[in-house]
Amino acid sequence: MSTASGTLSVVMEEEPSGILGRPVDLVSRQAIERSSNWIRRKAILESAEPYFVAR
Repeated sequence: MSTASGTLSVVMEEEPSGILGRPVDLVSRQAIERSSNWIRRKAILESAEPYFVAR
């Protein structure tokens, strides 16, 4: 990626992937909740695990 924010996004996904030993997708809960695909939305929200929660 050529933008600074794009590079940050890649780094942010690589760190938890390395820790967990599996691929990780960083997506906001709000983005998933707005999805028109109810089957995918339900599956993701039922299996989502928070990695970091801002206080």
